[in-house]
Amino acid sequence: MNALDVFLDLPWDKQEELLRMHGHRRQIRSEAESIKRARRELDAEEAALQQRCQHPAVRKTHRRLDHYDSHATFYTDFYCPDCDKHWTLDGSL
Repeated sequence: MNALDVFLDLPWDKQEELLRMHGHRRQIRSEAESIKRARRELDAEEAALQQRCQHPAVRKTHRRLDHYDSHATFYTDFYCPDCDKHWTLDGSL
């Protein structure tokens, strides 16, 4: 007995319920995919904008990360309030 036979052997109200649930799941998946596609497009637009920005008001935050072997690593975190770009570079710049 395959899945179709099992489905057809169900009472009509159960068949309708399963079809409604399947349709609802398909609608949710479709909407989720539309949101993901829009997010990818917006992320690409934001990345292009951040590439064009010259970051004139960049803010720097220096960090030191101490290791157990008494060796320290230095980082500089950058943030541009104009384009909302965040990035980190090794060293203290």
